[in-house]
Amino acid sequence: MPLTSSTVSGPSQTEAVKVAPEEAARRQAAHEAAAKTREAERKAAKARAEAKQKAAQAEAAKSHARMEAERSAAAKAEAARLEAAQDEAASPHQSSPAEALAAQAEVRRAAEAARREAARAEAARKSAQEEAAQKVALAEAARAEAARRKAQLESSQGGDARTQPQAPRTENVRPKPPAALPNIELIAKSEVPSAAARAPAPPAVAPASSQPAPASAGGAVVGSYALRENANALRDYYRSQKIRAVVEEVMANGRAMYRVRIWR
Repeated sequence: MPLTSSTVSGPSQTEAVKVAPEEAARRQAAHEAAAKTREAERKAAKARAEAKQKAAQAEAAKSHARMEAERSAAAKAEAARLEAAQDEAASPHQSSPAEALAAQAEVRRAAEAARREAARAEAARKSAQEEAAQKVALAEAARAEAARRKAQLESSQGGDARTQPQAPRTENVRPKPPAALPNIELIAKSEVPSAAARAPAPPAVAPASSQPAPASAGGAVVGSYALRENANALRDYYRSQKIRAVVEEVMANGRAMYRVRIWR
């Protein structure tokens, strides 16, 4: 049967109805992707700042540890020098026993003070080294987090760039309804009246009786398909948009057809 003007306009209107929600969904997806990208950029910048701060803290801790190590070495050297002086003061070469006792007591006090300072400096050195190690570990973790955020941001931006070229293809498909719906046989709405017009034909054909009016009258028929799977797909799409939709089985030219009717 040759296609009439309504046969061509039917698929075009159906495709337009399908494309409009797809355009809205694409715009919503683009908006969400842009929001996610901004959030990822913010988190990546925060991670980089934290990594820089942790690295600075680690360097400061290392400098403190080096300074404490130098103080510990100096305290140990001073303690060794005073101990040598104490041994020298205990030698019998002093002018008098009183001077020897006084010198020994002075050197002993100085040596004890030097040993305490050396012990304190050694403890400070170990504490500074532990703190420096912790700061370095935190800095490494912050750098790893910053690298992960950067990779996540680049992946997100790459995904957005790959999805952008898909929009023009939908625009190109819009003026070509047959290409947008492959393997789907569309039957114009005008075929149903033409079948009804042949109602006075011999009873053997009886197209009018083969197309009983559906119980769910009203609404609008948005597509007719030769395959039930195609009709179910269109029905499910409208239902996903919160639009009431059903599939009706009718007979046209002796073959079963499946119409999708919606109620807005």
